[in-house]
Amino acid sequence: MSDSSSSQQYPLKAREFIALNDEIASLLRAGIPLSVGLRGFASSVSGRLERYTRALAERLDMGQSLPEALKSIDQDIPPTYSAILEAGAESGRLADAVESLANYARQAEETRNQMTLAMIYPTLVLMMTWFLFYLSLVFFIPRMVQTLEAFDTGGTAWIQALQTLPREVRFLGWVPFVLLGVGLIWGLWSAGSRRHRGALDYGWTRWLPGVRRIVRYSQWSTFSHFASELMRYGVPETRALTLAAESTGQERMIADVRGWTRGTETGESLANTMQAGPAFSSFMVGVMKIGARQHVLPTTMAHLSEIYHRRTTSSSQRFQTVFPIAIVVLIAGTAVLLYSLALFLPLIELLTQLGSE
Repeated sequence: MSDSSSSQQYPLKAREFIALNDEIASLLRAGIPLSVGLRGFASSVSGRLERYTRALAERLDMGQSLPEALKSIDQDIPPTYSAILEAGAESGRLADAVESLANYARQAEETRNQMTLAMIYPTLVLMMTWFLFYLSLVFFIPRMVQTLEAFDTGGTAWIQALQTLPREVRFLGWVPFVLLGVGLIWGLWSAGSRRHRGALDYGWTRWLPGVRRIVRYSQWSTFSHFASELMRYGVPETRALTLAAESTGQERMIADVRGWTRGTETGESLANTMQAGPAFSSFMVGVMKIGARQHVLPTTMAHLSEIYHRRTTSSSQRFQTVFPIAIVVLIAGTAVLLYSLALFLPLIELLTQLGSE
């Protein structure tokens, strides 16, 4: 199997793709031929990144441009990425284009990793809490029941319920502990093995409280950033907006933008066709309309990208601070209640029974 085929079957991980783009930007700024520099870079790495880089260098030696070479060896290259590279090459600012893409990809990857890491501590606390509670039900409660029976007392309904619970939990109580452990390992593995696709994928964490807002801000920041970059490199506004929407992977956003561009085909100005919908806020659409009317839409989109990137960062930091604390407090409170019911109530009842005799 050739290097090219291997690259198509095994696309780079996000961190590998970022490293490759950083290297390409450095080579372009230093004036080193890409094929020569990439072969040197390939000799310093291994595995999938080495095969990918060597395949890319081979394509460049064949006379292909950088965007053509990337598309020929990697079917997962986002259309926006290719469009920005092509526009940067045509404008003579290819190094700026590659560097911009690498920086933004790094920011997006850091945000996703922060979301994953924020879940580690609560998951570990939950695993330990459940494990200790399971041990108390399996080992402590049966002995407490035997003690009550020795004093010839059947106990209250709570004690009677505890007599049957350990037998049931004995066979199934380990399942949540194992599932949480597998989920933690999978989350850590997936954080380091994400592919370099254009859509920002937060996976199952998008359903956690507060994450949906972070995802929405991140999508708007991604859309605004790539739209601004494409326009800055000479791509027509309607085409730039469409490609930027596609880079988010969100169908509703893509549908809204395509509706705007269809309106321009009838002679309407872009500002008049922009309408707030389920995918965009009224504020965002209003600002874009102003930029379109004043013919400064690239600058406007760049400002919007900065605004929503800051909101993404601040919301992500808030989530990392508040959510683990809230989960730990919730778990700790529940654990105290369960331990009180499982451990102290039987003791209190035993002492009460003994005192009444």
